[in-house]
Amino acid sequence: MKQKREKEHPASWREQIRQAVTEMDVPAYAFMDVPRIEMTGSGRLLMERHHGIVEYGEQRIRIAARGMTVCITGRRLQLQAMTHGEISVTGDIEAVQLNKEEDKEC
Repeated sequence: MKQKREKEHPASWREQIRQAVTEMDVPAYAFMDVPRIEMTGSGRLLMERHHGIVEYGEQRIRIAARGMTVCITGRRLQLQAMTHGEISVTGDIEAVQLNKEEDKEC
């Protein structure tokens, strides 16, 4: 007697990459367009894979990334450097917030 097999839906391309990255123990940012954020103490933030600056001021900087906005708040914030793929912010960084809704205020 034949048993009915449930149809397996193939995983999406993104899910296949995510699964391979997990199995190889490689950071997700190496293969996917997700931001990588590195902080040095509370005085410097380096962000890779950004999509541009949304808001810029001495007390708040908002940076677009895939599917989110990164909000940096503090005092005397400055954009130290910016290239196509990297942003460096310095100042007295008090908080870093990730908002999954790209236009959401922080």
